[in-house]
Amino acid sequence: MELTCRCGNFSIDWVSKKLEYIARQCSCDYCKSSKAEFLSDPESTVYFKVRLEKEHKIIKHGHETSEFHECIHCGVIIITSRIYGDDYCVLNGKSLDIPNYRLDPILRKYDGETVEERLQRRQKNWCKLGANI
Repeated sequence: MELTCRCGNFSIDWVSKKLEYIARQCSCDYCKSSKAEFLSDPESTVYFKVRLEKEHKIIKHGHETSEFHECIHCGVIIITSRIYGDDYCVLNGKSLDIPNYRLDPILRKYDGETVEERLQRRQKNWCKLGANI
C-alpha cells in the first residue's frame, strides 16, 4: 500500500496482506493530544522516506525506547523502535488516510509496563521496518 502524509513529505510503502485493520489509541498525554490512531501488522514490512528533512521532527518520550516521527504540517506519521538490533514501527492511520480500518474503542494504557515488557509487546505486535526507500 502506497501512502503519503497529507502534504506529501512522508512517503510510505506498507507491504501487508491484511485487508482490514484495527487501530489503537494510547492514553498518554502526547498521543491523546495528537489524536493518533495507530495501526500495525506484525506480518508486514514498512518502508518510509522523508522528502524534506527540515519539515521532519523526531521526538522521544518516557523511556526513550521509540522515536515519534512527525511532519511539521501533518503531525505524527510513524513511530519507530529499535529492539534487539531490529527495527519496528506503527503507523498513524489518521495522518496517512489509511483505508479499511476501524478504531478499537479501548484506550490503551502502557505506563505500567517495564521497558522489557514494552519492547516485547512491540516486537510481537508492530510492523517490521525495512530500509528507508
